[in-house]
Amino acid sequence: MGRRIIILIIALASTTSCLLVDPYESKVEEEVVFAGNPAEEIVPGEFSWETMVYRDVEILNSNTTVYNCQNEIIADGLPMGKYRIAVNGDDSIQCIQNTYVSFSASPRSEGENTISFPSEDGMGTFMVEDLFPYQGDMDFNDIVFSFSIKYYLTAGNNDKVSKMTVKISPKAMGGNSDMVGIGLKFNDLQGRISKVSGASLEGSNFTDMAENGTENGQSHCTVVPLIGDMRSLFATGEGFLNTFVSLENVSSYSSEITIEFEPGNYPDYSSVVEYIGSADVTDGVSFFVTVDSRSKEIFTKGNTPTDKFDYSLFKNTGREDFSNEENFVWAIQNASEIAYPQEMVSIYEAYPSFNNWVNSLGNEDKGWYKSPETGKIFNFAI
Repeated sequence: MGRRIIILIIALASTTSCLLVDPYESKVEEEVVFAGNPAEEIVPGEFSWETMVYRDVEILNSNTTVYNCQNEIIADGLPMGKYRIAVNGDDSIQCIQNTYVSFSASPRSEGENTISFPSEDGMGTFMVEDLFPYQGDMDFNDIVFSFSIKYYLTAGNNDKVSKMTVKISPKAMGGNSDMVGIGLKFNDLQGRISKVSGASLEGSNFTDMAENGTENGQSHCTVVPLIGDMRSLFATGEGFLNTFVSLENVSSYSSEITIEFEPGNYPDYSSVVEYIGSADVTDGVSFFVTVDSRSKEIFTKGNTPTDKFDYSLFKNTGREDFSNEENFVWAIQNASEIAYPQEMVSIYEAYPSFNNWVNSLGNEDKGWYKSPETGKIFNFAI
């Protein structure tokens, strides 16, 4: 299928994913909608879009440190036990028993053992096309944020989690969406969260809140709103932010949210590990964003929406798993902090290996995100 582009001239008030002109100077927008993927960008129907894998690690010696292939620490001083560790598809895990001896006769205190995702000092990346349910320009820079999660294991029972912290660092907004929210959806854990602190929800679409910081009105999942208005975390919250190289870079503020679990009813570590896959599972937690209204949610492929979602949006996709009939998706997540494409640059152009990763069903070029095309990505580090 060749590239077919429909150019529509519309008023500035309309919402669009990207502009062909400087958004601050022009009084006319030109929206680009791809009627099907370009020939070289056709996505095989069986491609899952999974970017991460889960490695089951059995620690046979106490006081063990877990590293990824970049020699970054994922967990330090773990006791013996079995743990599920999430990493990128091309990553590996190394477990090394520490040789130093602790002179303390008492066991480690609660929360002293932690497991970090993607690592103690690293961050992952969440990239979104905001024209859902319509197909956008595939630059995946309309909503971009970095994130990290740290799990605090309980003392004496290290397969339980007492609390977790989530750090969010906004990077870019390459669309006209006024209100973008960020949330976590737990596929379980009803009634097991005691307190959420640090969430920034003022003036947002997350309004139906319980006293413990979770969202009311959810029957099959637990939702923890993290950020209500992503634009409010930028020094300047108007217009396109950090996608046009010709415009001034805009700094942003990080936010850290703490989720505490009910004492005596702590969840298993495996049930709160980040899950991104081609089908929902009983356990797990996934990021999602809301765009301009609470009922418009965008997840990575394979997730089911929350009870607040407007299911009529799926009529335009032909599927109900956040992909369309051409297997296009609106959100990509990676367990590394990666550069995102510049405005109007397809992710296929920005990352030459991306196409082979897709067409090989994820079996080749698993490290596609490590080799961007010079001049096609936005390098501003926030």
